[in-house]
Amino acid sequence: RPLQDGLFDAESRFRSDRHRHLVVKSGTMNFVIEHIGKAGERAGHLELKSKVFPTPFPLLRTKGGAIPNLTRETLEYLNLPETALLIPYQYHATQTDILQQYKKGLGNFIGLPTSATVLSVEDPGEESRTGYHGNKNISVWNNCNREVIDVRRFLEFVSAAKPDLVLALCDGDTPPDATKKRVNKAVKKSLEFLDTCLEL
Repeated sequence: RPLQDGLFDAESRFRSDRHRHLVVKSGTMNFVIEHIGKAGERAGHLELKSKVFPTPFPLLRTKGGAIPNLTRETLEYLNLPETALLIPYQYHATQTDILQQYKKGLGNFIGLPTSATVLSVEDPGEESRTGYHGNKNISVWNNCNREVIDVRRFLEFVSAAKPDLVLALCDGDTPPDATKKRVNKAVKKSLEFLDTCLEL
């Protein structure tokens, strides 16, 4: 278990209560499934950081961690429903040392300590560059700078950044015209990355 709060806890527990809700428990997070649709879609709520997020819920996407023109006070003034910050790792890949010395996590570092933070590998709002992944690593881009990332390096950052939720390292190099062989390789590598995360 690389994280103290159980983000990669393989011993997540499942239980049903008398209201037929399914509760998935893992460390400091609970996901309560309230409805399963005909196609298998799930709706419910996520209990995280003493807050409740009905699913699906919006994520405030950030690049550098700060949200332009939206300070903590502005967010409070807008009286939005509970939101969480989506922070793409690719923009912070070189900041592990800084966050290790800071010791309070990325949420505190960007001035939003009470916001729930979700760490993704890449920015879902940007098109990924294809053809740069290796067999044991992936490449992420910050402007024109390429960073080659393996599981150990990613987990070092996760440990220093202390996000509330983490999307595991994965091979997402699967554009719409990707071959079946490329898709199969991406799935295999992603599962290997996940297994390594659980082992470390």
